[in-house]
Amino acid sequence: MTDARPDTPDLRHALLDIEDRLARLEELLHLIAMAGEGLDPPHAAALARGLQLAQDQASGIRKAVMRLA
Repeated sequence: MTDARPDTPDLRHALLDIEDRLARLEELLHLIAMAGEGLDPPHAAALARGLQLAQDQASGIRKAVMRLA
């Protein structure tokens, strides 16, 4: 196993890639939220809750990545 410290180019590249993918995921979640507008209240609430959970996970991943950087 290689030593993957934040000062290695491969790890820096991987962290930037993760950050980019998180940004894309957050954009996708926003688009899904917009597409869900106008749903019946129970469906809208379920979608909103699912989106919030996904956004919370993305935020947690971003914080973990920042600790590695």
